[in-house]
Amino acid sequence: MSSYPHPSPEAPAALRGRSRTLPWAVFVAYASFILGVVWIMDTGRGQLVQDFVATHAHSDKLAHCVLMGTLCLLLNIALAAPTVHILNRPVLQGSLWLGGIIVLEELSQLFVAHRTFDLLDLLSDFVGIVIAGVITRRLVEA
Repeated sequence: MSSYPHPSPEAPAALRGRSRTLPWAVFVAYASFILGVVWIMDTGRGQLVQDFVATHAHSDKLAHCVLMGTLCLLLNIALAAPTVHILNRPVLQGSLWLGGIIVLEELSQLFVAHRTFDLLDLLSDFVGIVIAGVITRRLVEA
C-alpha cells in the first residue's frame, strides 16, 4: 500500500486524509539526529556520552530502546503503517526495514575502533521497535 504523498484508501482511518509531509519531515529530522549521534560515537568524539553511560546504570540500554523505538514509531507513521505478512502474521513494514538496518549498524561496530558490539544493545533496540509497533497499531486503530 503506497503512502506517499498521500495514504491510499486502504490506509488506516487515523492516517487517511492527512498531509504526509509533516510526518516525513519529523522522521527525517529525527533520523538525522540519530545519524549524528552514530557519527559522533563512530569517530570517537562521544566521550561525554560514554562518561554519562559509565556513571548511570542501564542508561545505555534505555537510550537504545527509547531512541530506536521513537525512530520506528515516526517511520511507521510516516509510511501510514503498511504491513506485510510473515508466517501469517502482519508485520509493520517500517519496523521490518528499521530492524534490518539496526542489525547492520550494530554489527558494523565489530569493525569500528571506537565502538563495541553488545548483544544487549541490539536486544534493547528491538524492545523499542516492538513497543513502537504496539503504539503504532493503537494509533491507527483509534
